[in-house]
Amino acid sequence: MNTYAAAKLLKELGHPLRLDIVKYLLQNQQGVAVGTLAKQFKVADSSLSHHISVLVTAGLLTQRREGRQLFCWPNRPTLDALAQFVSADLASPSKP
Repeated sequence: MNTYAAAKLLKELGHPLRLDIVKYLLQNQQGVAVGTLAKQFKVADSSLSHHISVLVTAGLLTQRREGRQLFCWPNRPTLDALAQFVSADLASPSKP
């Protein structure tokens, strides 16, 4: 991952609701129905749909339809790469 790609992902995570959605999904590895997310965050369906769409387009979430329900999962490889990129310099000695 390069700085440009990381900055783009961090920009999309810059909205408090989007960050909360990703954090919630990371705690629920089985996937979560969109309706459950709407109840959890007490947000209108249209607003939630917009924020989920932004996260899916950025590659931070994946979705799958099962019957009439739409489920969301965190995109672990992308989130892990972002975390590794952001924290890469933490393990190396600081520069004077």
